[in-house]
Amino acid sequence: MAHTHTRSCRDSSNQVQRQRAQPSPSIVRMSEDRSIPLLWQSLTVLGFIALVLGVLVVPAILERRTQRVIGIRANDVSKSGLVYLHLAQQHCQVQVRQLIEGDSVVNIDYSDRPEMIEDTAVEKVEQLLPLQKKCRELQSNHYLVPRTLGIHTGTSLHLLLDQILVVIQSKRAQGTIVPIVITIWLQAAEPVPNQPGLNFAQLRTQIQKITDQRAVVTIMGPTGQLQADLLIALKQNALARVCTVNDIDDCVKWAYQLGRTQLSIAHNASMTNHDAQEPHFTH
Repeated sequence: MAHTHTRSCRDSSNQVQRQRAQPSPSIVRMSEDRSIPLLWQSLTVLGFIALVLGVLVVPAILERRTQRVIGIRANDVSKSGLVYLHLAQQHCQVQVRQLIEGDSVVNIDYSDRPEMIEDTAVEKVEQLLPLQKKCRELQSNHYLVPRTLGIHTGTSLHLLLDQILVVIQSKRAQGTIVPIVITIWLQAAEPVPNQPGLNFAQLRTQIQKITDQRAVVTIMGPTGQLQADLLIALKQNALARVCTVNDIDDCVKWAYQLGRTQLSIAHNASMTNHDAQEPHFTH
């Protein structure tokens, strides 16, 4: 009997201890209620971190993978072209907005003959601000045409294209293999004294030689018969385009997009591999 009483007391004591060890339902509910805000806070923090990484890291990765190019910008600074310098300024501003770190820029002014004004590499993003400032200087009351230009009247598109081809060949000889994007602002093509007039067959050949060097060419601004003749001369060249004054922005963007994608080194490498893997049949 004494043993039975002792065992009963132990069981009662153990039961009391277990009841004390178990939290009451109200305490459990309070703990769960507190854990829900903590969970949401954690998810909010993780979401914020993911957003920051998406905003900062992903664009940086994409830009790193973007094909670098050489941008050649040519502006008509003949007497007729100077009347429309605001369009040359627009051309300049749109081009600079297309540039990224690692690109190179070549600027050429031309009238009766061409002259290279600038040849620089965009090593840092900060360099784009001075380039934008130079664009703002392209105004009739600020811009000074190089003294070597405009000695004679007229605008020589042939001499400009010859100069562009020389620049490209020089870059290639230095080992530069990146695509080249050429954007030309042309107001008119008045004949230059003692020089042959505009020959569209010759022009077609000149531009073909340029685009054969992994380059894209746009000529922006011509109107009337000049525009019509240029369209006919270049209609077979998929890497050349003639644009109106109203299409300067879209035309420059198209040229840089084409240069960075279809003319990219990676794209050409993949196309070469694809061609190499294509089965060849003998008949």
